[in-house]
Amino acid sequence: MGNSGRPARILHITFNMGIGGTEQVIRQIVLGLPRKDFSSQVLCIDGFVGDIGKQLSDENITVTALKRSPGFDWKLVCSIRKILRQSNVDVVHCHQYTPWVYGWLAAIGSGTKVVFTEHGRFHPDRYRYKAVLVNPLIAFTTDAVIAISNATKKAMQKYEFIPASRIKVIYNGIEPLERDESVSKTVRAELGIPADVTVLGTMARLDPVKIR
Repeated sequence: MGNSGRPARILHITFNMGIGGTEQVIRQIVLGLPRKDFSSQVLCIDGFVGDIGKQLSDENITVTALKRSPGFDWKLVCSIRKILRQSNVDVVHCHQYTPWVYGWLAAIGSGTKVVFTEHGRFHPDRYRYKAVLVNPLIAFTTDAVIAISNATKKAMQKYEFIPASRIKVIYNGIEPLERDESVSKTVRAELGIPADVTVLGTMARLDPVKIR
């Protein structure tokens, strides 16, 4: 619960809420938290909401979009800070590195707690000279730094210079699937798969980053 017994107010900051793994995780967090205890909203900084964001809007979750300008956008920092103040946000949950930087700057001096979740890394990973100067300070003053796997945590240590002691690994949860036996039988028949044969499948979006 937040201050004065009201639901804790959480602002999730991400690039957008299109189709993707990070977006699904945010959706599950928002819809999975009991609304009597938590009030969630989502801010997209790429200038558009996306399909999963529209799904959340249909669930009466506030999803807004701001368009960040090329380079570092100080106006975006001010806009986020305005949202934190007007919505009396208790926690800003930043998903991915860039939203973290903007959310962290916006929250300075506001009393809003900052959570950063790193959802993965691009390959090949690389060093950035600014990271060694800035990231240890940002991490030290962030209330929780989360990696979604041990490999991600190691990359954050090696390439982002974030101390291991500041990073907690929390694996992504997966919503349980409901099996429809009638649909299963129909698909097996269409594909010529015997009923006693075990079938393994996977789903992912076709995107260049997945094959690098």
